[in-house]
Amino acid sequence: MKDGEFVLPGSFLGVAEEFLPGKGAYEEDGKVYAATIGIAEYDMKGRKAHVNPVVSQPPSPSMGDVVICQVVAMREKMALVEILALKDHEDREVTGSTKARIYISQSSPRYVKDLSDEFHINDVVRARVKKAHKEPLELSTVENNLGVIRALCTKCRTVLKVKGNVLECPNCGNIEMRKLASDYGKGQMW
Repeated sequence: MKDGEFVLPGSFLGVAEEFLPGKGAYEEDGKVYAATIGIAEYDMKGRKAHVNPVVSQPPSPSMGDVVICQVVAMREKMALVEILALKDHEDREVTGSTKARIYISQSSPRYVKDLSDEFHINDVVRARVKKAHKEPLELSTVENNLGVIRALCTKCRTVLKVKGNVLECPNCGNIEMRKLASDYGKGQMW
């Protein structure tokens, strides 16, 4: 392929030893392919093969993107989440893999002994994509503005309110811990 050439999904762009897959490209078995219809571009300095789409594309999460997700399962060392929305593309459904995980080491800037102090099933979380090259994606909530933005009481399912550095249920008085985004409870997605 040449720079500026029209490509279709699955068109060979190069080998992984020479180029990393950029936007609109993916790697499989050591080869880089086009993921969309568009114009192939090669960044020789950054050693990346990109495809600029020629049609409007539904968004798919990539490294560095901020996403809104919901915790669907908990393991000892990771929270499994489903990506619901991608920042700056709120009006479009997310495509590609929406399955992701947040490892205990990427949940908070402080040491975390028990991940259930950070997240619970059904929590709505704002996170940043750390790794997007394979499924499931890996997310992080280490930054201050990232973390739980909406949580329900585990006893009565009422939306929890911030009280100091913990969450309190206004209905039953239950106190819970979470890794909260700095703007928890303010009704802001981003």
